[in-house]
Amino acid sequence: MKILFAGPSLSGTKFVPLRSGEDVLLPDHELTCRGPAKCGDITHAVDQGFRTIGLVDGRFEDVAAVWHKEILYALSKGAVIYGAASMGALRAAECYPFGMIGIGEVFERYAFGGLEDDAAVAQVHAPAEFGYIAFSEAMVTIDATLERGQSRRSHQSG
Repeated sequence: MKILFAGPSLSGTKFVPLRSGEDVLLPDHELTCRGPAKCGDITHAVDQGFRTIGLVDGRFEDVAAVWHKEILYALSKGAVIYGAASMGALRAAECYPFGMIGIGEVFERYAFGGLEDDAAVAQVHAPAEFGYIAFSEAMVTIDATLERGQSRRSHQSG
């Protein structure tokens, strides 16, 4: 069984629930989708029988964030855990030595240099009923946009 925790990073896609506490079931992907993970959600998913876990977004401002120990618990139970984009990339960078699998540039920057501040992936967003639409942009996105713009300008003037 596979589960994905996502919110503002995938807002507007079929992978994000539109009601708090409800799952989106995607039988064609054999996937259950939930909103951003909070402390205890990974443990709960493993206890429900999920063995492949994707962590993209997590909650942190109004509740405790996903703990490293629950990721280690899930790994010890044989779960495969992927992390990308936001909270997932951050936790993957911290837990890849123990078996968590990081995906993407944000993970690479946290794990291997160039990014240290947890706040770089933080976003303020709407609740589930409004599709977790982001009210702010993560600094990693702003940085990437500025770098691309600067690179294009250099190529045009060169």
